[in-house]
Amino acid sequence: MKKTLKSVQNKKAKAFIFVVGFAIIGAIILIFASAASGTATLSLSPASGSYDISTNFTVGVFENSGTDQAAGVDAKITYDATKLDVVSVDTTGAAFTDCPVAPAGANGIVTISCIKFGSTFTGSQKIGNITFKTKVGTGTTSLAFGSNSVIVKNDGSTNIWNGIVTGGTYSLTTPDTTPPTVNITAPTANAVVEGSAVALNATATDDSGNVSKVEFYVNGVLKSTDTASPYSYSWDSKTVSDGTYPVVVKAYDNAPTPNVGSATVNIQVKNNKPNLVVSSISLSPTNPKPGDIVTFSAVITNNGTANTVDGTSYATGFTVDTTEISAPADTVAIAVGASRTITTTWTATLGAHSVIVNVDKNNTIGELNETDNSKTQAFDVKKPGDANADGVINIYDASILSLNWNLTGRTFAQGDFDGNGTVNIYDAAILSINWGK
Repeated sequence: MKKTLKSVQNKKAKAFIFVVGFAIIGAIILIFASAASGTATLSLSPASGSYDISTNFTVGVFENSGTDQAAGVDAKITYDATKLDVVSVDTTGAAFTDCPVAPAGANGIVTISCIKFGSTFTGSQKIGNITFKTKVGTGTTSLAFGSNSVIVKNDGSTNIWNGIVTGGTYSLTTPDTTPPTVNITAPTANAVVEGSAVALNATATDDSGNVSKVEFYVNGVLKSTDTASPYSYSWDSKTVSDGTYPVVVKAYDNAPTPNVGSATVNIQVKNNKPNLVVSSISLSPTNPKPGDIVTFSAVITNNGTANTVDGTSYATGFTVDTTEISAPADTVAIAVGASRTITTTWTATLGAHSVIVNVDKNNTIGELNETDNSKTQAFDVKKPGDANADGVINIYDASILSLNWNLTGRTFAQGDFDGNGTVNIYDAAILSINWGK
């Protein structure tokens, strides 16, 4: 019996609420018949904004009855259904939470019709929240209050809304998803670089016309940020070991979520290099006479900080006076501190000469110093026995030989015609054989 009585009581309570709800709606409908003439306002917050296509945004709906007691609200909000979809309508945080008909929106209008049983309100109160989803990405769209909206005074019969329908206007945008275009102008791909001031240069452009910053990375490490064109950075390559390194340049635009464009080149750092020098030049025979086949021997030394690469061909030029007589090529690697001897031959002619040896004459090998590749040595080609080099073998030459007889450490000009360092009978024989010539 008790369960039956309780069930009957619940049914009566629900019926009462149902009847009261429809009575309120009926009262509001009757109030529509009278034009809004009060001072209470309806408003949206925010009343403006910018929203990307296919994104949601929420506006709060508010009433402000000032000093008047508001008993209920029936707000109609119109929207352009070609530009917006209604995602949800709710009364979270609202003052009027008893809604006979659930707030909803479709086909260009949102309705929030609610009261608060046993309560009235003054001042500003939230009515509800509307969440829209944008359907287009250009232009603007407006929200307005329908002219049949109502703010009910606590007398149950007066519409105290001021009738101003203005709600809000919103910009609809398409997000910028295009990254800037980046071009690394220096160094070029696979360039060999060295030293403490390697220029990294880049250009960056964006379809919006705005590049906010450009970053320079070497081997994954941020080295510099530049905010103004021309974009550049001077990098000290001596801070890393020789090898291959990626240079990455990133450019950012000024979109709310910045788009990033990038470009990459690999470069070869080579601060350790060989350095080929001509250590010495020798002649054989030491004191050539006209017609002798002279062998020039040049000692090439690598005094750099890296070996030459085996198989790399480089030429060593031999020039006598102003005529290049030979440029033999060599491909054997020379280690740091090691040497190789390069030779060539020449048929001697009478007179004073100089031989110039220029190693890596075509600059095939990158070196620490490209200006120390040559060496010059002077020498004479004389007639046998012509100690004073006057072109005739005579008494003057015999006198020179006599003055230096049996002395050691002598030169050709002192009578050592066979080049053994001592003036003796062999030199006298040479003088005799060539007497008068």
